[in-house]
Amino acid sequence: MAWAALGGAAALVVYVRTLAPGLVALLDTPMFQFIGRVLGVPHNPGYPLYVLLTYPVALVPAGSLPYRINLFSAVLAAVAVSLVFLIARRLGCRRSISIAAALGLASGRVFWSQAVIAEVYTLHAAIVAGVVLSLVIWRQTGRNGWFFAGIAMFAAGLGNHTTIVALAPGIAVYALMTDRVFATRVRTLAAVAAILASGILQYAFILIRSHQPGVYNESRATTVGELLDVIRGRQFSDRLFAFEWQTVLRDRLPSLLEHVVAAELTIPGLMLAAAGAAWLLRHKPAEGLLLLPFAAFVVGFAVNYRVVDTPVFVIPGLVVLWLSAAAGAEGVARVAARVSWAAAACSAAFFVLPFGNLT
Repeated sequence: MAWAALGGAAALVVYVRTLAPGLVALLDTPMFQFIGRVLGVPHNPGYPLYVLLTYPVALVPAGSLPYRINLFSAVLAAVAVSLVFLIARRLGCRRSISIAAALGLASGRVFWSQAVIAEVYTLHAAIVAGVVLSLVIWRQTGRNGWFFAGIAMFAAGLGNHTTIVALAPGIAVYALMTDRVFATRVRTLAAVAAILASGILQYAFILIRSHQPGVYNESRATTVGELLDVIRGRQFSDRLFAFEWQTVLRDRLPSLLEHVVAAELTIPGLMLAAAGAAWLLRHKPAEGLLLLPFAAFVVGFAVNYRVVDTPVFVIPGLVVLWLSAAAGAEGVARVAARVSWAAAACSAAFFVLPFGNLT
């Protein structure tokens, strides 16, 4: 825990030093800087969790409102960094490799860019990492409370960024592979259904605010049908799957892999991530099936979504890829351990990668 806190604290110091000091005229950021203060409703899908969490932050009498909400993003980014360290350790990675993976995520340009402005993506990353960590602890300890904690965080995440639904199949497979009897028990299924329903209930906030006068509302919904359209993101439906598959495979995907994924992890890091993915599927298949299909979906969604800020949608995938890279580095270090100094050298080499993506 001390190393996790240290990694998160180090990231937070850097983020605070580079934090946007006030209003930022960048895409949706100005709106997210004030939306919590007025309990408004942003564009589809409405982001009720983000609005409700930033409301108390907006009331803190310290600094300007934009600065406080920017700082909220920085704090959540630091939390995500700490959680990545803890997940890597739970996956069997040594301390040096785990902290390198956490700092690798922290120092990536895309992740860093969202840690210093008001946006929903660091909260999204923290929730995804929290879900994964809770489920891994459940599998390793057998304490069912951790399973329900993971489901609760997943349900909360439904009110922030709906792409988290892509984690649901992996959660289901992970639960069945961990404890099929517990996962299929009627009481368990009923509890999961109740928790998920409470997560969806967040969206009642939009119905309530839509019936109140004078509310800033970009996603008005006065009926359940209209609310479902908001949750599905109908406002942007023309941008999803906007490219022919030839364009996706020939242009969009290679560009994203080169300019975002490889740029964030560096080429050696990407190679380690590929090796780590194979290692996870062979040695920790439950964790591999929880993480890797989700990362693939995130990338697939991003390349099929016609927006100017495509890279930010890959952030949860970057969380997974840094964990895979850590697993790959750990595998290399274990093979190299036959030579007394080689494992330490491999760990040190992996530690260089977070600085490599700053160039």
